[in-house]
Amino acid sequence: MILTKIFILSLFISITGCAGHPEEDLVIFAIDFAVTEGKEKEARNYSEIMRKHVLNSEPETLIYEYYFSEDSQNMYLYEVYKNSDAATSHVKAFQQGPYLEEFFNLFTLKSFVVMGNSKDDLRTSLEGFANDYRTLVSGFRRK
Repeated sequence: MILTKIFILSLFISITGCAGHPEEDLVIFAIDFAVTEGKEKEARNYSEIMRKHVLNSEPETLIYEYYFSEDSQNMYLYEVYKNSDAATSHVKAFQQGPYLEEFFNLFTLKSFVVMGNSKDDLRTSLEGFANDYRTLVSGFRRK
């Protein structure tokens, strides 16, 4: 439990470092999943398929990273988008594409936090998934 708290704190520090100034429009998804028992290896392989797909089809996705626990029973997905419109495009493509069913056969959603300037259409597209929205109040980014 202590390691989980340390990981979340370090992730938060990296998120606030990436978020920059309040006038920027970055949108960040911090999503925690349980991996379906017995499908740990398949889940790791599937994360690579998804990584390649997003890299090649979504130029406004700035960061898209999968973090697995040592035993592969939990996975944390960290995503950063140029703005709310880019995040909405990603969500709609995922919901309408061929990956949704297989993804949720491998992963069970535990929590979904959206950080940044999320517009109403993004919030609408995430109904049933995310319910924790946070806006940047202060911070900085070193370059």
